[in-house]
Amino acid sequence: MFTAQNEDDDVAQIFVDKLEENIKQICEQFKFLKKMIFTKSDNEFFNAANECHIFGDPLGEDHVRDHCHLSGKFSGAAHENCKFNYKIPTF
Repeated sequence: MFTAQNEDDDVAQIFVDKLEENIKQICEQFKFLKKMIFTKSDNEFFNAANECHIFGDPLGEDHVRDHCHLSGKFSGAAHENCKFNYKIPTF
């Protein structure tokens, strides 16, 4: 929280500057993507999957493993194209 020290302080600009600083810090924190954690039961689920976990369309031969890049947890089987077009938003 910031309180103006004098009447010349531009409180709105200080707020925007702090907000931008916080967003950059959050982006930096999540910059390093985690490797996939893939268990035996994940493998069984992947091999039995018949639809894309992202869009729900039937899977063909092009299915790949997808995972959360923040936690590393296996998400499910997906079309290769769906996986590469589904990204973590950036600021």
